[in-house]
Amino acid sequence: LGLPLVTSNGTGRIDSSNTETAAAAAAAGATMDLCILATQVTSRLLVTLLAAAGNPAAVAAANEVLSWLNVQAATKNEHLTMFKSKERFPQVFDWTEEVSAAELHLQNLLPKLAAVAGVPSLSYVSIQNQGNYMVELPASRMEVPQGWGKVCGTKQVCRYHPLEVKEGMAALARAQEHLAAATTVAWQQLLADFSAQHHAACR
Repeated sequence: LGLPLVTSNGTGRIDSSNTETAAAAAAAGATMDLCILATQVTSRLLVTLLAAAGNPAAVAAANEVLSWLNVQAATKNEHLTMFKSKERFPQVFDWTEEVSAAELHLQNLLPKLAAVAGVPSLSYVSIQNQGNYMVELPASRMEVPQGWGKVCGTKQVCRYHPLEVKEGMAALARAQEHLAAATTVAWQQLLADFSAQHHAACR
């Protein structure tokens, strides 16, 4: 993020029940820690940088941004899961729900597919470089339900994409694309808002 990742307890977490109080406490604690550290170095440049990093306004601004984010996901650059403020990033959460709904729909297809295939149950398998959401039937089986496209197989099993699964996968892919776009827009907007509101404190 390019921001000082410090809080009152050193974990990078903000008490969501009282963000303003947590931010103020974090800013005070971080400023004190950095001031103490500044007395232990002799480099003028380091002293200047520590003073800037410990500026209460800069620390408060950083903690405000961190309160909107899942810090652990953000440090791993996991854009799809790093936003935690539904109020501030509604589009991200809307498309996250769409992705979850598409995944649930695919799971809910399995009992119907098993009934059509005349087997007790089915589950999806994923094979690297072959595909996801495939269902398996014995390779010895001569007939398969209409609309089941063979993807790959072994001597023991054949793996298929039923038509309903293909449609569900397409819906899931669309939702995932919209989610990725929403997270990109949200991140760019966050940076723009932060620059507009806190540039003076963090420059």
